[in-house]
Amino acid sequence: MFFSSWFQLDPVESHEKLAEAARKAGDLVGMCRHYSQALQAARSRLGEHHPRTGELYCRLGILYHELRRLDECEPLLRRGLDILSPDGTNERSMLIGRAHHGLGAVHMIRGEHDPSLFHLRRRLELCRAVNGEQDLRTAACYVDLGVAYTDKGDNTAAIDTLRKALKIRTELLNDKHQLVGRVHYYLGHAYLNKQSFDSAVRYMKHGLAICANAMGEDHYSLSVFYVTLAMAYAGKGNYRNAVAAAKRCVAIRKSRAGEDHPSTKEARKLVAWLSRGAHDPFPDFNMHDLCPEVCASEVPHDGPYAPTA
Repeated sequence: MFFSSWFQLDPVESHEKLAEAARKAGDLVGMCRHYSQALQAARSRLGEHHPRTGELYCRLGILYHELRRLDECEPLLRRGLDILSPDGTNERSMLIGRAHHGLGAVHMIRGEHDPSLFHLRRRLELCRAVNGEQDLRTAACYVDLGVAYTDKGDNTAAIDTLRKALKIRTELLNDKHQLVGRVHYYLGHAYLNKQSFDSAVRYMKHGLAICANAMGEDHYSLSVFYVTLAMAYAGKGNYRNAVAAAKRCVAIRKSRAGEDHPSTKEARKLVAWLSRGAHDPFPDFNMHDLCPEVCASEVPHDGPYAPTA
């Protein structure tokens, strides 16, 4: 019986080990190939409804999500969730949570707010059950959920959720850590959407100072802080500071991405519009290029392929 079980699992484990080796080598194509082969072996030897098969559906779906192969990741994640159910173990519950995270992100990208919030809430519930409230992984779940609320336009819920993330990160890290600064950014963006411009400026400036100290004043990620700060100043009618912030965004993107990069061009459009006192109609910005990190998801730092999350 022992040798029979070992023989059944061996091809699955072999391909998983090869996928892990590919990960360490940075071979993403190899990872996809070996996880796909592991899944095929599990379906053949263990059956479609075996928990190990469900786990592999989730792992391959998470990998495709990280590679932005969204149309391929969604059916894999859904199939994995159909097979699995939380069993109280850290590994499986967190893996299921990661699958919910992937589906939540897919729905957010499509503008499907309610399904996105459903999956991100489920991820948060599982993470809290396994890790507790005072855990950095729980804080990351709160951040993603807060961003989803902002994306829907429920800025009050976004602010309440992001404040929980801020409290956890400040207590477990320190108030100078860049992950704390990122939460300040998301809070500033939510207050901007709520048209609470004073609060937006306060949170954005605080987050900007933290992240500049942690990453350097010319880090590309800071450019999106300046975009939101410029819009908050414009909301207050302070166009002098708004233009200065937008010009700082242009300078960073010109230095880091180049004069002709789409994000630099969009930032220049923002400067021109603000320089006219924002009296013209709002420009037809490409928001993906102007604010590339507004809906950035915070994935746990262990990566999507580790045995435990």
